[in-house]
Amino acid sequence: MRVIVTVAACTIALAHIVRPAINIDAVTSAFLVLALLPWLAPLVKSVELPGGFKVQLQEIKAQAIEAKNAAYSATRQAEVVLVAATATDSQQKGGDPDDALANLAAEYDHIRESEPHGPKRTAAMTGVVGRMIALAPKLKRFDVLDALRQHHRGKRLAAYAYLYAKPDPSALDALVHAITGIEDNSFSQYWALRSLGAVVATAGGHLPAPLRARLEHFEQSLDQGTDRSYELGKILRAE
Repeated sequence: MRVIVTVAACTIALAHIVRPAINIDAVTSAFLVLALLPWLAPLVKSVELPGGFKVQLQEIKAQAIEAKNAAYSATRQAEVVLVAATATDSQQKGGDPDDALANLAAEYDHIRESEPHGPKRTAAMTGVVGRMIALAPKLKRFDVLDALRQHHRGKRLAAYAYLYAKPDPSALDALVHAITGIEDNSFSQYWALRSLGAVVATAGGHLPAPLRARLEHFEQSLDQGTDRSYELGKILRAE
């Protein structure tokens, strides 16, 4: 698309000056600038052309990325809601919810280790999260603070699912530490940030300054245009 725009603009500019009697004027210059715009987008914030026409390059790109990530995040949440509802309807009475959660943590680890990267694995892991969320209100012995400190991936994911379902502001510090100091894979980071959003909202939308500073530093390590960057940006901008 960038090549097409550039070639078209250059062609028009050349046609405009094909006659020797016509000098390169503002119109020709405008077409030449237009030809460069697709290549300057990563570097230039805006360009104002003759006549007051202003092109906001980076803003347009950022808005497109944000819209894409918002849609992707919404899709994930919808999948989890569906799985959680199905799990709630199908759960058999009499089973121990805490044992079931431990089994789901082990299942998550098995999926991560055995399934190749791709949509199928992501869907399977999302299904585990949905069932964890459905179990959260029934847990009796689950220690969320201990789970957040674990280096066992499945147990940490269980903690994120628990806090997503039952936000607890007293877990805020431990949750931020898990996000910024322990968690090292994108899927779990996403759900950690989703649970962080729920906890911060329950706490009145306020982040203590030290925790905010740690999260802002962590944000710099995230690739822009990812669902994690989008979720963390929402939290930091909401204050």
